[in-house]
Order: sequence, then C-alpha cells, then structure tokens
Amino acid sequence: MKKLKVLVVDDSAFMRRVLKDILQRDVRIEVVATARNGVEGLEKAEEFQPDVITLDIEMPVMDGLEMLAVIMSDFRIPVVVVSTFTQEHAARTIHAMTSGTVDFIEKPSGPISLDMKKVGRQVIDKVIAASHARPEVHLKRGWVENSKGARTGAVTNTSEVKQILTVGTSTGGPRALQTVLSRLPEDLNSPVVIVQHMPEKFTKSLAARLNECSSLHVKQAEQHEPLLNGTAYIAPGGRHMSVIEREGTLLIELDDSESIGGHRPSVNRLLNSLASFPSIPVLSIILTGMGADGTDGMIELKKKHPSVYCIAEDKKTCVVYGMPKAVVRSGLADEVLPITSMPERIIHHLKEQRRELGGK
Repeated sequence: MKKLKVLVVDDSAFMRRVLKDILQRDVRIEVVATARNGVEGLEKAEEFQPDVITLDIEMPVMDGLEMLAVIMSDFRIPVVVVSTFTQEHAARTIHAMTSGTVDFIEKPSGPISLDMKKVGRQVIDKVIAASHARPEVHLKRGWVENSKGARTGAVTNTSEVKQILTVGTSTGGPRALQTVLSRLPEDLNSPVVIVQHMPEKFTKSLAARLNECSSLHVKQAEQHEPLLNGTAYIAPGGRHMSVIEREGTLLIELDDSESIGGHRPSVNRLLNSLASFPSIPVLSIILTGMGADGTDGMIELKKKHPSVYCIAEDKKTCVVYGMPKAVVRSGLADEVLPITSMPERIIHHLKEQRRELGGK
C-alpha cells in the first residue's frame, strides 16, 4: 500500500516530534520530512513532493502565511494549519483558510502543547481527508475577490424580512464564502444565515475577515438578535443556530444542545427550524464540505415548506465534494452551479422571488 507522504512544518522541535509521532501511528501515513520555518519548508516540499503539509503559522525567517502563498502558487499541495488560539492567531488562521488551506487544527494549550496527543485522532483524520481535497480549485484567476465593494456606512436595511438565504458549508468553506459574499450587494433583499463547521473562538474572526471583503454586513450571530436584510449571520462555533419568531419578528436562536451528526453548529438544525415559516421563501445554498450535513434538514424542509429552492456547488469547484454530493444524490438540488456562478444566480433568484411576492 502506497503511504500518504506528509511534511510537518513547525518552529518547535517538540511539536515537530509530537506531530510526527501522532501521524505515524496510522499505517497509511509516512512523515517524509520536517521543517522549522517557511524557507526550509519550501525546500523540503520541493525535495520530497509531499501529499499533505501540516503548517504552523507563527514561525521565524518565513512565517506560515508567506510559505502558504508560495505553496498555493507553485505546488498546489493540500495544507492543514496547526494553530494556537489567540485573537491575533485566530485572525491569521482565518486568513490562511481564505487563502487556500484545506482545514485547521487548534493546538489545545498554546504554541508548545504538551497535550497535543489528545487531538491526535483529529490530526490523523484531517490530514487523510486533506489528501483527497483539491485546494487549487478556488485559486483560478477571478474566483475570489478580496476587497470588492467595502461598505460605506452602518447597516440601515431594516425592512421586513420576506425571504431568507441560507448557506451551509464545511471543509474549504471560508474561501468559498469569501468568493460568494464578496460579490453580493449591500442592499441584498434578504438576510443570510450561515453555518460553517468550525470550532468555537474562530468563527468571530471568520466573520470579521468576511466583513472586510463584503458589501454586506457580516457578523457572528448573537442570541435573539433580529434578522435584517443585507446582513449575514455566521453561527458561532460550538452552538447550534435556528430561526424563531417572536411577536412577528424573526430572530436568531442559539443553543448548546447535543451535536447532530457530529456537528455543532449543524446545517440540519438550521434548515429544520425554517420549516416553521412556510410563508417565507427560502433559498438554500450547499457549498464545499466533508460529510452530508444539510441533507436530512433539506429533506424535512422540502416536505413542509412549499417555497424552498436549493442550489448545490458543482463538484468541479468544490475543495471537498461531500455535502453538495449528498444533496445532489438525494435529488434535493434544484440547480448545481460552480462557485463562480453562485453570486449572480443568488441575486437573480432573490429579485425574482421578490417580484413574485409583489415587491413587498
């Protein structure tokens, strides 16, 4: 059996050793080299041609973001970031996620995590999953707009919500979300509710990153805040997000109940909640991601809701063709589109739906 070749890049000798030990517990994996900074990492990448790279962000000489830019440009090797949580590190990790990395793993207790082995299974699973990913698909010219249409002022779009746009995504999602949200207009006549599979503490940085490149107001969702047109709400990591109604106003509901299919937040939970509002049309987008989250929720939503339209991302632009594939194979997708066509189609669909509602 041909083994998966992995390059480990981290400035800590201890972390390099621990990651190597963790990965090589699995008979399918061979750590072919390690490196202590980006310069050395690029040399080893060229020499050993690994299938996957694990990459620390904070390193001397050349840091992880600088190395990542070269990897994405010259090598197109799947990268899994192994990162520490601080506010600054979280922002840099999200930068990496929107710049081409497949996934990330949080070091459990700082840059030198003596307890790294407690996330060992996660390290192995994510590296193996990354080996099947295609990080190059979002890197083609014109697919991502990094700073399209900065907002000019505070959010003022408080007109009554008549339709809802939902987005569900997982692996490869941050970059896909950036591609879509950066091309939606400030006056979008719908709120956007987003479930991105991501650990708690990182979704706030993701929202901030997406807010910088979008004309929409993008934020991490808060308990019981009202839905506003032209605002995108990202479910906080570690919490389910639903839509509820109180006194005629649609609100965000967050809860800490058990994970669904291993996910919290869950796309299924969000979609199930919208079945309570059959008079409000729903446009639901399923983007790149591992697994099948969103399929069961879409089945239930389509049973109970007469005005649901589902668009799944095409395989040719998915980093991981899992969640969209499950929706397509279940016959739930009304359309299948590449990521580049999503923004224009979303805008057109919402405008047409608004017209059908009489412009109300």
